[in-house]
Amino acid sequence: MIGPKRSFDDGWTYDKSGGGDLTMRYSWSKADGAEYLEWPVDARLRDRLACVWAARYGASGEPHVDRVIPDGCMDLLFVDGRVVIAGPDTRAVELAPQVGARVVGVRFRPGVAPAVLGVPARHLLDARVDASEVVGDRALALAETLDGIRSVEQAASAMGEQVGAWMARAGEPNRVAAGAVALLSAPHEWMRDPSVASLAAAMGVGERRLRRSCADALGYGPKMFERIARLRRFVAAAAAPGRRSLAALALDAGYADQPHLTRECRALTGVTPAALRGYPVTAA
Repeated sequence: MIGPKRSFDDGWTYDKSGGGDLTMRYSWSKADGAEYLEWPVDARLRDRLACVWAARYGASGEPHVDRVIPDGCMDLLFVDGRVVIAGPDTRAVELAPQVGARVVGVRFRPGVAPAVLGVPARHLLDARVDASEVVGDRALALAETLDGIRSVEQAASAMGEQVGAWMARAGEPNRVAAGAVALLSAPHEWMRDPSVASLAAAMGVGERRLRRSCADALGYGPKMFERIARLRRFVAAAAAPGRRSLAALALDAGYADQPHLTRECRALTGVTPAALRGYPVTAA
């Protein structure tokens, strides 16, 4: 996700209770009015789309969070009257204040977007590009549809529907990368801190094929995805009720110890683990 300029006018309305086809999954806000809203997608799309979402900046342009941390996903955003592809991130993206900023997006699950967009994820690594450069008229038609909508819920619903139609005509996601994502997202059910060689052996594929498949589908190799998945486990656990120690949270998330957690948080987000307590837990 990136810091947008303006996608909607000041009449952009919110209906947190849902309406139409959407029911709120998650919302997070700050005292200054900055807000992030998230809805689940149609059940038929949930294996490939994590959610549709919207965000608005606060009264003085403050973003809903200081930075967006890596999540292994790619997003399609409606920003300033155009559709933008947010490629996979290897580091946090800081959001600068922007008065009147609005954004609506749809989030692909890890490894799914390249089959829909027709471009390897490695070409979009840490990038934000105009979607018309990748999918042509499909992006222009989507932007035209969204440009005439003033209800955030309707815009999110329309975006999910149109991207769902794109997916119906797309090929299957890379199966090797999908297998790696499944294993690395739940390492306690398999093994702690797996090597690429052991992961490839467990999947019955060669290391070279595994690395190539992950680069095409995720934008980077399996070890990078493992680091991001582990960070997300920590952020989710740190947001849960109760005040557990950082050392305990580190071990439960899969880190060797608290210093390991600290190094990884600084490398991937630019802040300490303590600064990530209570951070929004978004769908991925």
